[in-house]
Amino acid sequence: MIVKKNYVRAVGFLLLIVILLAQDFDQLKSTIIKINIPLFLIGLLLIFPYILFRALRWNLIMNYYDIKMDIIESTTIYFSALFTGLASPGRLGEFIKIFYISEKGNSYSVSFVTVLLDRLWDICTLLAIGFIGLYLFREDFHLIFYSYSLSILGLIFIWKSNLFHFKNLKFNFL
Repeated sequence: MIVKKNYVRAVGFLLLIVILLAQDFDQLKSTIIKINIPLFLIGLLLIFPYILFRALRWNLIMNYYDIKMDIIESTTIYFSALFTGLASPGRLGEFIKIFYISEKGNSYSVSFVTVLLDRLWDICTLLAIGFIGLYLFREDFHLIFYSYSLSILGLIFIWKSNLFHFKNLKFNFL
């Protein structure tokens, strides 16, 4: 087990070196110099309440499925998953939360559903914001309205079909 941990750390360190060698530090320096400091500080201050809000939302979903976790632990897991999500295509790294939850003795299937519902909530939020943006800024909104409405109706159908209202269901593949 110790050899495996050391191997993973060594591979991670080698990947860090490869990534650093591939960077254009002159361009990075010029980009950092162009940063608007007040806006950067505002963004830095707002990221923590944003992550805390998302961790609270995920915690509420977990509580519905009788997974008890305090907010500090779920926020820590959320930060870890956010990091792996940003480093992976399609933010699929956020599904690492499944393994953190299952280490606490919960089933993979219920853990998967909590993470999936959290991601579906993000998609619904993006759809709602996009819908509002289309309404406000597009002249041909009525043409786009129909396809958007079908997407929203599909999400409502999934939600109302009790597809995710199970607590003791076991998936064979997990």
